[in-house]
Amino acid sequence: MGEIAGSALLIGSPWEYDVPKCSNGIPGCSLVNGTWIHTVIGNTMGQHTFTALNFHCHAPTCLSMAVYACNKNVSLNDCTDKNGRLLCIQHPIYGGSGNSILNNTKFDEKGYIAIPDCLWGDEKFGLEQPINLTGIPLHMVKTSNATYGHYGEMAGGQPWVY
Repeated sequence: MGEIAGSALLIGSPWEYDVPKCSNGIPGCSLVNGTWIHTVIGNTMGQHTFTALNFHCHAPTCLSMAVYACNKNVSLNDCTDKNGRLLCIQHPIYGGSGNSILNNTKFDEKGYIAIPDCLWGDEKFGLEQPINLTGIPLHMVKTSNATYGHYGEMAGGQPWVY
């Protein structure tokens, strides 16, 4: 697994951080369609070849997590979602919401969330080839619902690598 190999994608802190109750003037906050959104970003240099990636975040604040890969000639500090290629984006699916992905599964219970993995592998299974990210600048973006503050949110990408 990528955490053991040193490929974990961590932003916000080593693992947990607090989401503030947003209002005007609080860094990272924006009001979108009547909901306060708190955004955390971070960059890291890629390591290893990814075969799977699962972002770890908590209900009820987790809205999305994404990772972008920039060209090797882009400096780590200059890698953004504007000049990077989207590798993986995940949006939690809430149980009890009627989402067809969860119907009749153990996660289709109110209060639970499922976060579908991004997978790479053999083309015969309809997958893109695994991605060698060694030496590739990566940019991560995590959004949270910040209408209310939340302690102990996480923004960690947990890859399976080889």
